[in-house]
Amino acid sequence: MSLDADFDDDRTRQTAGVAGKPSVAAACATLVFQQLLALGVCVGVPALVTAIAPVSWVTLERQEGRVTAVAQTCLLFVVPFKTATVDPVTGFGDRFAAGTVTRERRPGPDRETKSEDEGFLVIQGPGQSAEVPVSPVSLDGVLDKANGFLEDPQAAELRLFVVANWKFSVIGGGLSSLLTVLYVVGVTLGLLMKFVGLIRRGWKVAVSALP
Repeated sequence: MSLDADFDDDRTRQTAGVAGKPSVAAACATLVFQQLLALGVCVGVPALVTAIAPVSWVTLERQEGRVTAVAQTCLLFVVPFKTATVDPVTGFGDRFAAGTVTRERRPGPDRETKSEDEGFLVIQGPGQSAEVPVSPVSLDGVLDKANGFLEDPQAAELRLFVVANWKFSVIGGGLSSLLTVLYVVGVTLGLLMKFVGLIRRGWKVAVSALP
């Protein structure tokens, strides 16, 4: 075999080896896509679920006889995406919206589906008001607590945790939010392991450099 043939064979093997290895850009693009996909599934989906049936924190405070209400509607139970303030508060009311019935025509008996009933705590003030989604099951109890605070001049603060729908807000939102918790824990552990690995490599280099 000639030298030219050997050179061609070596060049062919090197080219095939380079072509068989994924480029750094392709590896980075794949990693970014995987992280975006994980972020969308583990954070975006739970955020959407808890936005459809949110939970809210309502804080009532009394200072010098003046009652102020701050209502924060949250994603993922703790991330506020809507805040309403009523200052001063003059009263509380409620609003109920019955679910609508949708009839689907099909061969045989028609299929009827009914949307969920909705309830709202109405915080009233002079020239202003705010509505907070509250499950119809809990609406009367929440209204009693709010009015009780308003009528008690000695009460300084009341914090209420209310849900728009127990089935979707707590059960559905809680289970989906576990994905977010697992994602955050996984990312944190991954970064921690990389940090520990860097420390170990730096320690080995420092030790090897000693005389």
